[in-house]
Formats: sequence, C-alpha cells, structure tokens
Amino acid sequence: MTSSSSDCKSSMQQEANIDSSSMTGESNHTIRDASRFNTIFDHASTEILFLNSSTLSLTAYNKHARVQLGYSDEDIKGVPFDDICSVDDVNFQNSLEDLRLGNVEKCFFYAEFIRKDGSTYPVKLEVLKDSQGEKQGFIILGRDITRRVKQQYLLEKSRDELRLIFDNVPARIWRKDKNNRYLKVNKAAAGQFGLEPKELEGLYPSEVWEGYEESILHLDTEVLNSGEPKLGLEVRAPYDPESWERIDIVPVQSGGRETDGLLVISSDITKQKEAESQLEAAIEELEAANERLEQFNALVSHDLRAPLRHMRMLSELLLLNVEEGSEAHSYATDIHQNAAQGQAMIGALNALSQISRSELNRTELDLSRIVLQIETLLKNELDLIGGRIICGDLPFVKADAELTKSIFQNLIENAIKYRANRPLEIVVSAQHIDGEDVFSVADNGRGINGKYSQEIFQIFTRLSGGDEETPPGQGVGLSICRKIIERHGGKIWLDESYENGACFKFTLSSDD
Repeated sequence: MTSSSSDCKSSMQQEANIDSSSMTGESNHTIRDASRFNTIFDHASTEILFLNSSTLSLTAYNKHARVQLGYSDEDIKGVPFDDICSVDDVNFQNSLEDLRLGNVEKCFFYAEFIRKDGSTYPVKLEVLKDSQGEKQGFIILGRDITRRVKQQYLLEKSRDELRLIFDNVPARIWRKDKNNRYLKVNKAAAGQFGLEPKELEGLYPSEVWEGYEESILHLDTEVLNSGEPKLGLEVRAPYDPESWERIDIVPVQSGGRETDGLLVISSDITKQKEAESQLEAAIEELEAANERLEQFNALVSHDLRAPLRHMRMLSELLLLNVEEGSEAHSYATDIHQNAAQGQAMIGALNALSQISRSELNRTELDLSRIVLQIETLLKNELDLIGGRIICGDLPFVKADAELTKSIFQNLIENAIKYRANRPLEIVVSAQHIDGEDVFSVADNGRGINGKYSQEIFQIFTRLSGGDEETPPGQGVGLSICRKIIERHGGKIWLDESYENGACFKFTLSSDD
C-alpha cells in the first residue's frame, strides 16, 4: 500500500474513532470490530466517501470509489466533491445543512459521478452525518444505477412506442374499469364521437352512446362476470345502424383471478360486410347461371341426339350403296365422321354436366390399387406400344371412387396419346407438401409448352402435334379432371418446370 493509501486508512480510522493509541487497553472484541470494519470498507462494492463538512472535500474513500472514479491514491485525497459529483438538485445544500443541524438523519439524491477522464455514470447517493470523528463531516454512499437507468430508459421507450401504436392504430380501443367506466381510450375511439381521449376518460358508455345499453352492455357484463373473453363478435354499430363492427372484449385481471376491468377493441368492418354481401349475391347469381346452363345443355343434348343418330345411320346406308372412291362416297364419309364427332361432343358435355350435378360419395380409397386397376384395363394398349406405368407409394384418401379413378385414367390415357418416339414411361407419385398430399402423373412424351398451361384445361381444347400427327379425341379429358378435382376441393396444374415430357400435379381435399 502507498503512503497516500496509508494516510487514507489512518484518516478513515480517525473518522470512525478507531486509532491505535485508543485501542491499547480495549478488549479483543473491539479489535475484531475494527478489523471487520476495515475489511468491509476496503472491499465494499459501493462507493464510500467521507467529506469535510466545511470544505466539502474528500477526507477518506474506499478502494471501490477510487477505482470507479479512475484516480490514484495521490490524486484523489482532498479533491472537492463538486469535481467528482454533479448533483442536479437545488435542495442539495439545504439538505446538507439540515444534516449538519441534526434536523434529518439522512437524505437521498440522484446524481452523476464524474471520472477523472471526464466520463460520467448515474448513481443514487445516500448522505449521512459523520459525527464520530474530531471534525464533523458527511458520509456519502454511492450506488451505481447505470443498469437501472438503462432499464428505465428502455421501459419508457417501450411505453412511448406502445402509446404511439395505441394512438395511431385505426382500431378503436377502450380500457374500462369494473364499473364499465372509461379509464383510457385511443384517438380513434374518441375521434368517432368528435372528442379528445381525455374528454372521454371517466365517462360511462351510456353518456356517449344512446344505444349502448340495448346493444353492447350485456356483452360487457357477461365478460366481467365470467372472466372469459369474447372475440370476433360482428355486430351492428350502436351509434350507426348502417355500420358493422368486429369487437373483441378481453377481461383485465388483477394480481389474482378477479376481473377488475375490460379491454375492448373495435374495428369498422362495414366495407368488408358490404363486399361479403356483394360476393354472396355474385355467387348466387353464378350458381343460378350455371343451373340455367346445365338445363340448356341437357335440352340441347337431348334435341341434337336424335338428328345426329339419324344422320349417322343415313350416312352408313349411303356408304353401302355408293361406289367406293366416288365423290358421293367421299361426301357420305364426311357426313358419317362429323355425325360421330357431334355425338362424341354431346357425350362429353353430358359427362361434364353429370359430374357437376352428382353427389360425391366419399370413401377411403387406396390410390395405388386404383392405378393398378387402370394399368390392368390398359394392358393391351401398353403392351402394344411397349409402355409401362411406374407407381410409387400413394396415400389413402377420402374421395369418390369412380370420379377419382376417372382422374388417373384420363391423365394416363393422355400420356399414351401424346407419347414420343421412345418407350413410354408414366410415373405416378405423391409428396406431402405444406400439410397436404400433392399427386403427380409424369411421362416422357412430347411435353406441353408452358404458354398453354391454362388453355389445355378448357373444354374441347386440343393442341396441335406440330410435325407429329394429332391423336384422336374430343379435348375434354383435362376439363373433366379439373371439374372432378375442384368438386373435391383441390386444384390441378401443369408443372412447367418439368422438362422430360408432361407432368400434371393435383391435390384432393379430404374434407366432406
């Protein structure tokens, strides 16, 4: 220890009325007390300072204070208190005088300690009168409150941010006490009545809303009594019967489980309700239009079926009675082919109409088994072209058996029709993605240009084969697939990223 430090400890002992000459005849107990005091003083984590009451300069200090303030033993002793501490309190000097006169036992201040390098840190000071030494002075205990100040700053910042949100969100927010009186309201809530928030605080809802007691009071009362929130209530606004509101009423509970108030959040959903009403009307109109279209389709199909059948029969008789290769034979052939095509198109329309009208009979289906059945059905055609179907593990689904079989059969038959000049491979698989099963039917055939990814699902749409011959068909297979899948609550699409042929993916909802 340096001589300055020794002087400091000697001063401390003198201020505490502990010196070697006075301890000569004292008991061991007193010696132990003095030793304990010195140990605590030297190792305390609080800044401890002794001041001369006249000059307010340092007469003693502990190690923690010297280290925190950045001084050496030689520099700190005798330093004026104003040089190491800034007290922003006009009553500081008066309080010291009250201590000196014995009017008070202690006093507290918030201040900043000033380090030797000029930096500062916040402290809470406890000032006591030191009357044990020959010269009266003051004992100052300083506690670093940097962490508390920082936490207080963050708390105030958080409160300011919450207040900013509270005042600027479009939702109307009310905080009520257990008597249903407004404690706090935000600007949106007050602005609805042309008032400022402070003007509403302390009022009862019935003093502001004429229709409150008839329309909303019972809801608030239920939440107050039950302690259970009511969320997502959609009600007519009590102040405007033409408006709609969505209301959340949340109980605010005190330290225990007792409800001591409410937090009410209200949003204007008038435009949303109007949009929903318009949407419902549009859906009803669309359903009515679809029904009329179905009726028209059934009527036209019925009226055309007989003439087309007669045209086909007459064309077959002509073909039997005219010379093959003659102009009449060519005309009869064209009539026969067009009549057959017309019958096929009517059949396709009826199939689509039937899918729209029929009820879904959902049962638990083994899709792997369904694909195997289709493979057996198409075995001769697959053997003829040297094709094969590769089926991975498919999940069980709850769907209509016949309609689901039609999906896979149409997609597989499409792959056979639009095969390329190589052995055909059709891969049927499934993946579980984002909580749902995604099925795919991929082939190594001609492929489909991505720009037709929407067009191909329209009825009677058939893409040209380019240099290759366009296979026969009516262009309804994919339309039927989409109609069935949509009836099951799923969707179908062309995987445009697939490059080895064509790949169709679809989902099937299991909801009833």
